[in-house]
Amino acid sequence: MLKDTANDRELVTEIVEGNEQAFSILFFRYLSILQTFATKFTKSDDAAEEVIQDAFVRIWLNRDRLAGVENVKAYLYK
Repeated sequence: MLKDTANDRELVTEIVEGNEQAFSILFFRYLSILQTFATKFTKSDDAAEEVIQDAFVRIWLNRDRLAGVENVKAYLYK
């Protein structure tokens, strides 16, 4: 069982293997800072929420590509 204290690299490894708990931990770890970031660009809380949701859906669907990601935070901002 993963703990919330797992580092990003550990979470990515687990996500690549299909671990939904690791995905959830990563999502909630970065949600608030991504909301702030996305709201600055969209000027709308609703639009920011949709952008973040779409990004995380793509991340889950393409999780096999995460194996090469070194800096998770930078990847999420991109």
